Amino acid sequence: MRLRAGSYLEASRFPEPSARLHGTAGFEARVFAFRLAGHERRVAISGASDLAVRYKNLALSIGFWN
Repeated sequence: MRLRAGSYLEASRFPEPSARLHGTAGFEARVFAFRLAGHERRVAISGASDLAVRYKNLALSIGFWN
């Protein structure tokens, strides 16, 4: 499993409000592997979030790669 976390400061697009601090986090976990057409394929699930005042972005994905 891989974990990540961080933050960044988003500059305002308007003259009055100030910049907005975002917090981010994510993970990736390998679930299983299988063989198909003579090649190993791996399956993983991952998730990510980006949160700030009046802003939420959440993601979940399933990935296949060789």
